[in-house]
Amino acid sequence: MNPRVRKFYLACIGQLILARSLHVAEKIIFCIFGIARTETEGSLSSGELAPCETYKNTMKGFLTNEINLEDVEPNEDTSDNETTDTENEEPSTWGKWATEINDKVTSALVDEGDRENAHCFPKLVDRVLRDMQWFPLWSSISRDKFGYGRVPASSAAVEAEFNNIKNRIFSNITLPIRADLFVKRHVDYINGRLKIIDAKETHTQPTVECTKVIESEENLSDHQEHPMEIDTGSGETNNCPACANGDLPSGAHTCALCGKAVHVLEMCSGTIGNDEGYGEKRICKDCQKLPRNTVETVVDSGFKENWRGLSTTVQKRGARYLQRDYTANEFIVNSKITKVPVLKGGSFCELKSVNVGGRKLSLIRTCAFDSIFQIFLAAVLDSDAFKEKASDLATRHLFFKMILDTSDAGINKNTYYLRAKILSEVFTQQNSPNNCYLINCETTSGPLCLKLFKSIVGIQEISTCVNGCLPRVNDLIQVNRKDLLRSDYRIRVEEGFVISDPKQCPGKDCDGEEMTTLSVKGGVVIFETYDLNLLDETSDETFNPTSDETRTYLRQIPKSIRLSFMESEFDLRGIVHFTPPKGAVMTRSPQSTAIGHYTAFCRRRDGSWWEYDDCKKAGQKVSEETIVNLQLVIFTC
Repeated sequence: MNPRVRKFYLACIGQLILARSLHVAEKIIFCIFGIARTETEGSLSSGELAPCETYKNTMKGFLTNEINLEDVEPNEDTSDNETTDTENEEPSTWGKWATEINDKVTSALVDEGDRENAHCFPKLVDRVLRDMQWFPLWSSISRDKFGYGRVPASSAAVEAEFNNIKNRIFSNITLPIRADLFVKRHVDYINGRLKIIDAKETHTQPTVECTKVIESEENLSDHQEHPMEIDTGSGETNNCPACANGDLPSGAHTCALCGKAVHVLEMCSGTIGNDEGYGEKRICKDCQKLPRNTVETVVDSGFKENWRGLSTTVQKRGARYLQRDYTANEFIVNSKITKVPVLKGGSFCELKSVNVGGRKLSLIRTCAFDSIFQIFLAAVLDSDAFKEKASDLATRHLFFKMILDTSDAGINKNTYYLRAKILSEVFTQQNSPNNCYLINCETTSGPLCLKLFKSIVGIQEISTCVNGCLPRVNDLIQVNRKDLLRSDYRIRVEEGFVISDPKQCPGKDCDGEEMTTLSVKGGVVIFETYDLNLLDETSDETFNPTSDETRTYLRQIPKSIRLSFMESEFDLRGIVHFTPPKGAVMTRSPQSTAIGHYTAFCRRRDGSWWEYDDCKKAGQKVSEETIVNLQLVIFTC
């Protein structure tokens, strides 16, 4: 955000905090919402000022004391009766009041100014609406009604009190302590403060009890001190001479049960055990009232009293990784993601040719395959359920064997051998001298998926004719990119390809109807995305992935999906992103010879996004605000 825009909104919020009139607060909120929600300002086509310009002028005048909002006419549909009711309602209705103001702003919104509004910030409206339900707690709106309080509203006094409790009252006490001791010490602190206040207000003459404190040194020797009686809280008098003389225990000895500091005197505490000196165990007069056998049992067993007569054991907390059944262990494991190794592209000069079946194979332009590989590798490392599926698929498909071997042993010579063997069956080999073969793996990601998986994974669409025509099978579902990014994407995506009613069979000389069934294979859902403006294969219409109309952010992609024919929910694992050549434009025209580059964006189990590029040595963490050009979207179990 621009610093000047931020400063303007902070000044507006500051005036809202200081507002003590409901009418002024409503006017400030109305102006803030109107400015933040409008994209244009300046003048309308009629020559009048745009509403946003009017709101800005009002707030600027109010911030510079040129305008008094008390003199500004209230907004429409606001009466005195409504204001009175709002003031008398419970604080929970303040959010409704702010929502009503927002509705008025929305209904009166005219976004037809002649220039762009630099203060447009719709997220601010959402944040203010969220915090308005506690409006009286952080503003001065109720100060005049209650007759006291600071302007502006502040919690400094409360925070200072908590600071006294934590850092002064219990500064020499090891926390946590028993609840009754905590309450007693806090109550003593409050009583002491009340006595100090009372002494300042009423005790203008010294009392008998405090004479020895305020008398002069000359008369102090003639004064006879009276022994102090210490209240132990049990209705009995503590006859300890040290306590009576005002000498509090230093803490060298404490009660073995309650932890209270005591003197090593029979009239203040009793002994327990055979130790002597500094390590001697003692119990206070209150704990001596418990049965002797109970006290000895508690002390000897290493227990610590939780209440009078009740005890709980003191257990040393073990390391979390040693506790198999510790409930937090699962969270600790899932909070750390396994590093995903990056497969080098075939065009890397460091890579040597791979010997497959007596042929030396060299690969180029493998980025489409490598991107798909990285997404499935991250899925195996992040999901135990999909790892089990992949283990089953590995017995039938070489690609998943490559995935599992890499997840266990990392990327090695065998990984590049398996890649060469897989791609040699998909692409044409160009013969070169000395038994060397070059494989150009240049292709788009969608057709590559069809060649790689061959009905093993993904959504399979089978159309069967009632007259016995050969079934039609579609192993790669295409969805509209805009439908996938909508809030109701489940409905939109399903409407795009699910055919529930019978349709005419396209077979030659067949008048029968065919039914379509859908199923998920191998625990994987793959969607190839398209844009409606590029459906015409012969069109030269260009596609710009960074334009406002076609821009796609990672945060917009649904994190999971479950359609009507799916038995369970599938989690997003990643997308294949396409980067066109620099200076080129995207088109689906067959005459286009532009060659781009594919990369993988994987969503890890902790919710973070990582980009894996076969031209780089390691993955890079990216923001959810990253703009991508969707080609494939992959979900797994």
